[in-house]
Amino acid sequence: MGADKSTEKSLKETLSLEALQERMDVMGRAIFGDSKYGKLMHGALSAQTTMQQTFSEQMAKGLSFYNMPSQDDLSSIADQCNRIEERLMHLEQMLQTLVDKSDGVSSPSTARVPRTRTRKPKPVETPEAKTTTSKSSPKKSSS
Repeated sequence: MGADKSTEKSLKETLSLEALQERMDVMGRAIFGDSKYGKLMHGALSAQTTMQQTFSEQMAKGLSFYNMPSQDDLSSIADQCNRIEERLMHLEQMLQTLVDKSDGVSSPSTARVPRTRTRKPKPVETPEAKTTTSKSSPKKSSS
C-alpha cells in the first residue's frame, strides 16, 4: 500500500508538470509567435540604444566642460599604468639577473678606486728657472 501511494504521488507530480509545460508553451506561442511582438521588441531595443548613446554623449560633453575625465579617459590611463608597471617589472627582472651574474665577479663599480690627489703638486724649481725669474723681476729694497 505504501508503494502505491508514492507511485501515485509521483505520477500526479509528473502530470502536473506536463500540464504546466503545455500551458507555458501555449502562452509562449501566443506571445512570441506573433510578428507584432518581434516588431515591438525591436522598436523598444532601438529606442533604448538611442537613449543610451544620447545620454553618453551629453555626459561626455558635460564632463569635458568641467574639465573632468570621462570613463574612457580613466580606462585609457589605467591601461597605460598597467603597461608601465609591466615594463618596470621586466626591468627589475633584468636588473636582478645582472646582479645575480655579477655576485661572484668584482665589477668596476664595486671595486675600490684608489684615491686621487686633491692638490696640484708644487713645481720643481731648477737652477735655470731661478736665474730667469730673478733677472726678470728685480727685488726692491725697502729702505
